[in-house]
Amino acid sequence: MSEGKCAVCGKTAYKLEAVKAADNVYHKWCFKCDECKITLNLKNFKARQGKVYCDAHTPVDRTSNAFG
Repeated sequence: MSEGKCAVCGKTAYKLEAVKAADNVYHKWCFKCDECKITLNLKNFKARQGKVYCDAHTPVDRTSNAFG
């Protein structure tokens, strides 16, 4: 993983402190749910529209094709 700018704070995230997820690079300590700010990891995050969320706050698509 190469160095990149953290998607949250904008500072350089070096290899040992970086997490790459959802086409972005984050510091481990900046990789948090966009809603509740709980610290995430690569096993428990969900990405939607360029943002990362915990399981509890992942937006749900409420559109339905059901009639009735």
